[in-house]
Amino acid sequence: GMQRVRRLLSDERISPSKAVIPLINLMRPLLESRSEIILAIDRTDWAKRGKYINILSVAFVYSGRAIPLFWIVLDRKGNSSLEHWKQVLAPAIEGLQQMEWLSDKPIHVLADREFSSPKLAEWLKNTYNVDATLRMKSSIYLKHEEGPEVKISTLLGNMVKGDCYILHDHFITRDSKFKMDVMLEWDEKYKEAMVVATTILESQRANKLYKLRFCIEPMHKDLKSNAFEIQKTRVTDPKRMETLLIPMAFAYVLCVLEGEKKNVQATL
Repeated sequence: GMQRVRRLLSDERISPSKAVIPLINLMRPLLESRSEIILAIDRTDWAKRGKYINILSVAFVYSGRAIPLFWIVLDRKGNSSLEHWKQVLAPAIEGLQQMEWLSDKPIHVLADREFSSPKLAEWLKNTYNVDATLRMKSSIYLKHEEGPEVKISTLLGNMVKGDCYILHDHFITRDSKFKMDVMLEWDEKYKEAMVVATTILESQRANKLYKLRFCIEPMHKDLKSNAFEIQKTRVTDPKRMETLLIPMAFAYVLCVLEGEKKNVQATL
């Protein structure tokens, strides 16, 4: 029995790229109910029997949860690169954009500090006309066309709780020629200020939008330990892990759809 499962998981004909369109179609009622499609990209990893499992995924943010759309499993520990981000975002965005019933809905990508590169935002905007809101590291330099460059940490040093600033049309990092708006906001509830860079015109929405990124964390928890217990499986091979996540993604969508049905019945 185990051999059969191993063979199935190793089958080259089965891959997440084949699952994207069916997943999108299954999510249709959820996607259609949104005025814009919010995607979060994130990475989660753990060690198992001396091996690292490192999953980079893109998920559709829906009602406080995120639903996996596409993923790749890296065969090493540590941060991912721009090439990996493109590899995981392209199939998800292309899949969504080819759906006629989604043609009027803008797509927006949210990402944490690991992904704080203007190159990612530039690629999304120029390739797909997709906006991005990315959390920034405090070590990053900003520059306006006229003014001198300034480090984000310097700006943060002058802030007090309750402060909120928007810097329009700034180049982010020293070698970028791509302009973004930067929002610095120190919410009374938080220990530190949040800094996000965005390509949306109404940049004051950026922080509200960015906070939706946290929805991907319960998704990772569900897949790893809460419901799907992926951490307890003996799978450490990247290809097998990629395949194993396919039925889990479908099960995840079905759980959300079932939950929605119950909500509707409860309100009737």
